[in-house]
Order: sequence, then structure tokens, then C-alpha cells
Amino acid sequence: MADIAFSVTRDPSGSTTVRVCASPVAWSGSGDCRRCSQTPPAPASPSPARTASASRREARRRRLVPGCARLQERILAGALMVDQAQACELLGLSAANPSATMKRKEDKREILRFTADGRAAYPLFQFDVEGRRIHPAMARLIALKPRTWSDFRLLHWLTRPRLDFGAVLAERLGVEADAVIAAFEREIVPAEHG
Repeated sequence: MADIAFSVTRDPSGSTTVRVCASPVAWSGSGDCRRCSQTPPAPASPSPARTASASRREARRRRLVPGCARLQERILAGALMVDQAQACELLGLSAANPSATMKRKEDKREILRFTADGRAAYPLFQFDVEGRRIHPAMARLIALKPRTWSDFRLLHWLTRPRLDFGAVLAERLGVEADAVIAAFEREIVPAEHG
């Protein structure tokens, strides 16, 4: 999971300001971001037993499907991710039990969740930070996703550049949600060969 720092502030007029820094180059030795002088949230350290268990599962997965695992790792590495506590903060939800809070979102099929380094990770593009919510288009895309499509395939589709949009689709979720959904509907139509 990439190191990111962000802060969400609201002024009395209701305007929201979000600052996100994800470049590893931006981190100084003190842990602050050199670009915006923010201190990133302290990562929770997993227990040694959990880390060993996650390492064994990861090693087993790599033995079973080595090419697929590397592709999935590259796809995950290309997306900015937030953990459960950060996701709750972005949504303005209580961080008392972030695991349960985000599990409810996952069960409602509102958000994509992945495992990175043995921990739950959520692609940052899914969040409408200004509205303190998950982009409504995400639930629609997840609902439309055919059974033959994995979450990784949807993530890859959303994070690769598209000529018809002149951008990565994930960047257009909040601006052109209907167009992104229409593009996805076109993408999932089975090819007809005659």
C-alpha cells in the first residue's frame, strides 16, 4: 500500500479542503510531507502472528498462480489506497471500529476492497471527499459487474487511460458518472462473432 497523507478540513461556510500527498519522494526524514507539511496518519502495526499468517497465505497464493499474483500486485501498486481507518475519516464516519464500519459498506456492495500487505485497502478514487461519501457510481458499477469480472478487472478497467475520455475513468467518477457507467455497459457486452 502506498504511503499517503491527507487532511480533510471544513471551514465555517461548509467548504471542504482536502490535501493528499502520495509521492514517496515527498516524505522527509521526520515523516512530514515536504509539499504540504502534513504528518501522515500513524499506520497500525499488525500483530506478529497476523503478519506470519498473512505471509504464509501470500506465499501460498504466489505458488498457486504466480503470473496472476504479479499482475494483481502491479494493479494494486498503480492505485492510491487507503486503509479502513483512513476510509472512515474520508467518509466522516466514526473510527471507533473501522473494520465493522467498512464491512457494512462492503456488504452493501458500495465499495471495492482489496488486501494489500495483509490489510484491507480501498482505492482512493472511490471516495467523494468533498461530499464525504463513496461516489454513487461505484455501487452501480459493482452491481453491473458480470460474474466473469473480478474486482481486480474492474479496478484495472477504471485505472487505465481511455482515449474516449482523455483521462483515466476513475478520475471522471465525480464529474461524468453517467458517461463512465455507459462506457462500462458497452465494455461488458459480450463480443458477438459471426
